[in-house]
Amino acid sequence: MQKLPELIRRPQSDVWLDAIRIAGRLKAKEAIPALQKAMSRPPIPAEPNITFAGITRLDNDIVAKTLAQIGDPAIPSVVDLLKSANAGRRGRAVLILRNIGSPAARKALENRLPHETDPEVKKLIRNSLLS
Repeated sequence: MQKLPELIRRPQSDVWLDAIRIAGRLKAKEAIPALQKAMSRPPIPAEPNITFAGITRLDNDIVAKTLAQIGDPAIPSVVDLLKSANAGRRGRAVLILRNIGSPAARKALENRLPHETDPEVKKLIRNSLLS
């Protein structure tokens, strides 16, 4: 498990996607910093066929899906992503918190709502809090 963060930091590696999937299945807290850094890249699908429900479940974003699978230990890193200048990255962070679904994740969304400036991300936060 110690090698997972190193493998995740090397996206050109043939085992990169496998390392990310394994980190999620094992809920590998050690991988959180590397996954947070990987969020700076565009989303990479976790599943071949994407539906609207699949987007909400993060099937279109393996890195975000893995952070959601790790759960509450990933929340501080995801909250950092909510502070990004990039609205797309903030939207991904909202979906991660929505998929974590814990009281702590919900609290992070509630805390972000009054500070969110992008109307689409704000709408996503509101919808996430309703679900």
